[in-house]
Amino acid sequence: MIGSRRGARAGRPRSAMGMRRAILLGLLGLAALGVAAGQRVTVQELEGILAGSGKAGSGAGAVVEADLLDQIEREDALAPRLAAMQLTERLTNRERMRLESQYKLGPLTKAALELLGDRSAPLDPPASEMLAMPAPDEAAQRAMLAQASAFVFDRLQHLPDFFALLTTTNFSDGPLIAGGALLSSSPGMHRVGASQREITFSNGREVFDSARGPLNGAKEQKRDTELESQGEFGTEAATVMLDLRQGTIEFHHWVRGDTGPVAVFRYSVPSKRSHYEVKYACHGSLTFHAQPAYHGEISVDAATGVLLRFTVQAESREGDPITQVASVIEYGEVTMGSRRYICPVRSLAFTVEESDSCDAHKRPLPRPIAMLNRILFSDYHRLGSEMTILPGEQPAKPGSASRRDGPNP
Repeated sequence: MIGSRRGARAGRPRSAMGMRRAILLGLLGLAALGVAAGQRVTVQELEGILAGSGKAGSGAGAVVEADLLDQIEREDALAPRLAAMQLTERLTNRERMRLESQYKLGPLTKAALELLGDRSAPLDPPASEMLAMPAPDEAAQRAMLAQASAFVFDRLQHLPDFFALLTTTNFSDGPLIAGGALLSSSPGMHRVGASQREITFSNGREVFDSARGPLNGAKEQKRDTELESQGEFGTEAATVMLDLRQGTIEFHHWVRGDTGPVAVFRYSVPSKRSHYEVKYACHGSLTFHAQPAYHGEISVDAATGVLLRFTVQAESREGDPITQVASVIEYGEVTMGSRRYICPVRSLAFTVEESDSCDAHKRPLPRPIAMLNRILFSDYHRLGSEMTILPGEQPAKPGSASRRDGPNP
């Protein structure tokens, strides 16, 4: 899911992970992001912190200026605190939006909360968000997985030709540099760039616009190392589904979806059966290649068999220049023309760089550098033209009066 924009080749989908010194991966794995350990909290404990962060109101006569100052002080105190936390369970998008609304969070705190949720994406949600339903029997499980496989190969990889906008935000816990000056060597996870580019899906293949513009025209700091992603439109899912025929999978739990119960399965693929390739390159030269074992989760809509979410986690070995390679891809309903389709809506990619591949001796970095990509998919538009014919009145004959012109004289 990260890497060169050439995409996966038919018959052997390849994942890619690229860093400008570039890391190329075609499928990403899943793991908790390896940032420096902070305060470990559950989602319930996080809500308690948010609830206790506000100051008591001053009554009906409170002035707007006091409220604004209170909000600024709250932002200054709460946003850095959230940035230093580490969740022990997943903060779902639905729960995050509820917290933002209920506790009237400001923009800095919202951004910190969203990043905290992104970092928790590979984890299970709290037990309170799981449905207390019995596991489906083996026949029902096989049927759901068969439907999910059919969705990937028959629907996801055969979408109509379209184009969409990808908004990518890059985060890293590497050194923080501004104006050429080192501000902090251990700043914690922070934004290092954001950009937008167009993707065209044509004849079942992803074609990326080579021009990538910084978000909102802002000048971003040029980085030696950056993460790029691809494969969300079926390449990665297809590789997983093919490999699963030689791997293992079992039902794990139910969660509540937007339209009904969602079955979550856990799977694993051994290295001997893996078609997941990890590549690390420096200045275009391949310096590391592996085909590791991997595991993850698949979330399937129980009623339709639609694949709603899946994760991948590569099983790194000691001495690998990159570790904790991971991806999370979420699918949802989008409208193109007059029809609705299931397409990617959000993707998260993770990795930790352990050593410098550009160094001939592959010396370890002074400390591992964690990176995270958040990719949002929007502005879907189907390619081609459409014509809609509406039944109506026949054109009036020459010399005859139209009923729309009023009654006949």
